[in-house]
Amino acid sequence: MLRKEPSHQLACANVPEARETPTSVVAKRQSTRWAVATIRRLDAILRRRLTGLPVNVNAPLAPADLVVPIDATRAIRQPTPPTLLRVGYTVRLVRTLEQLEDVCALRVQGYSKRLPDFAAALDKPEPEDTQAGTFIFIATRVSDGRHMGTARLLVNIEKPIELETHVTLPVHFDGKLLAQGGRLSVVADEDNGTVLKLLMKAMHACCRALEVSHVLVTAESPRDRFFKSFGFRDVYPGQRFLIKSAMCHPVSVLYFDMDRTEEFLASNKQHLAFLKTYCPDVQTFSSLFASWITPRSPEAKVWPAAGEGGPYKA
Repeated sequence: MLRKEPSHQLACANVPEARETPTSVVAKRQSTRWAVATIRRLDAILRRRLTGLPVNVNAPLAPADLVVPIDATRAIRQPTPPTLLRVGYTVRLVRTLEQLEDVCALRVQGYSKRLPDFAAALDKPEPEDTQAGTFIFIATRVSDGRHMGTARLLVNIEKPIELETHVTLPVHFDGKLLAQGGRLSVVADEDNGTVLKLLMKAMHACCRALEVSHVLVTAESPRDRFFKSFGFRDVYPGQRFLIKSAMCHPVSVLYFDMDRTEEFLASNKQHLAFLKTYCPDVQTFSSLFASWITPRSPEAKVWPAAGEGGPYKA
């Protein structure tokens, strides 16, 4: 008895199998050769027009030949110079005893109005001023050379900062490179707001160079509003602390996340632009730029090391 095949198999069996004839294979090979030859001719014409060098059209194409070199031996455009910010003040790092004496005078003048008893104790350098990981800034007016403000930055490079040992900080501060800003003092002047912002920019630039994770500050009300305008946030909202460096006055502890600068300053685009704009007047690293031009004298006086009474030699 014959087996009946399914209808769909019968239908497929009736379709002739598609096979390439020798003529179609030759036609494909010829079209491929023609396409390669056309690409070579176009590539040769393009390279000849760009470089002016003779090119062998029939030479085999190497991978490097597919990249046409661009002549960059002569200037073809004038680049736009970087945007500069000039404010009429310079900010430098304090590096000598004479500069540190000027800083103490600025501190006395800045604190005498609010805390006269505390200001009298600031006429001499504090132990923190000469310890490792301390950076002191001084702002000077360009027109007359008068010192207009100062600030201090402590970094826990070799020893903890005060807020690490006197305040129980959240766990995400543990093991991080922290900085504590303080002793922010400016001369009463119609342009003291610019000096304050310039000192904040100098501290921000220094923290970026040191790869500091978070910056901490203390401030009493209403002075804490200035730091909050620069993106600082409360470590413990609504709480006040008695800090020795703040003369045991109730202060808020604020922090700034250096890795989230744009997020923390999202509500104040003006201050964000101020921090990101290059300002040659902030000469925090001027000694590095001028190291081969005006080398330091080996007999130059610098501030005494911690625990020593007099200046040591550089």
